[in-house]
Amino acid sequence: MPELPEVEITTHALKPACEGKVLGQLRINRRDLRWAVSEALPGIVLGQRCFFLSRRGKYIIFHFSNGAIIAHLGMSGSFRLCKEDDPWRQHEHIQMVFEDCAVRLHDPRRFGCFLWAPVVNEHPLIINIGPEPLMDEFNSEYLAQKLEYRSSPIKNCIMDSKLVCGVGNIYANESLFQAQIHPLLPASRLKDEQRVLLVQAIKNILKSAIVAGGCTLKDFESANQQPGYFQTDLAVYGRKNRHCYRCATPLMHIRISGRSTVYCPSCQKL
Repeated sequence: MPELPEVEITTHALKPACEGKVLGQLRINRRDLRWAVSEALPGIVLGQRCFFLSRRGKYIIFHFSNGAIIAHLGMSGSFRLCKEDDPWRQHEHIQMVFEDCAVRLHDPRRFGCFLWAPVVNEHPLIINIGPEPLMDEFNSEYLAQKLEYRSSPIKNCIMDSKLVCGVGNIYANESLFQAQIHPLLPASRLKDEQRVLLVQAIKNILKSAIVAGGCTLKDFESANQQPGYFQTDLAVYGRKNRHCYRCATPLMHIRISGRSTVYCPSCQKL
């Protein structure tokens, strides 16, 4: 699933094509995404100017004068910049044409979304999202307050979008390794110094991934078809049974809440 860095990179790539441009066409080939695309949407948004794009967690938001389109890439989705008359590729379900450029949503599994919100911050998908991990509001003091009574594994907590948004499985694995925290450690048992290290690790990992263009795992590519290279820097994710870069101990693999989790039993002791 595209995570925060991949969504940030996609948002940045779409901005020149969309910001300040009038939406002249909205073609919907399939409405049955995770939530059905409204039949009324073209009548609401056509002819409106897209003032700016933003990212909130893993959502890309197209802001218009009368509301916004909230888009999510689901498990394996992506946006593609192209010309209006370019041949359609398989699994491309939606096309937006902004004056001189087309934007197409590609979503093989149809787990993404493309929804209208008259007021973005009041939409059910947005209203309960926690702070952005790269903002100052996400810090060790905030983490201490939120984790005080939580006995669930710390890995689950940092992947909870109500606590902090956008930290998916790949970057949770990497952040816990960098902070040398066992993924099964009950969240309330983190010490002060561990919370500081974890916040720093999450910020460092996400920033590094954005600079590297995200991870090209399976079929992700940015809107301008540029692959990401951060997967070459992954220390634990996808490296089960291989040796730890730090101490050469074989990495362990477990599943936490159904998600693949790789850690070093020597560097990340429980």
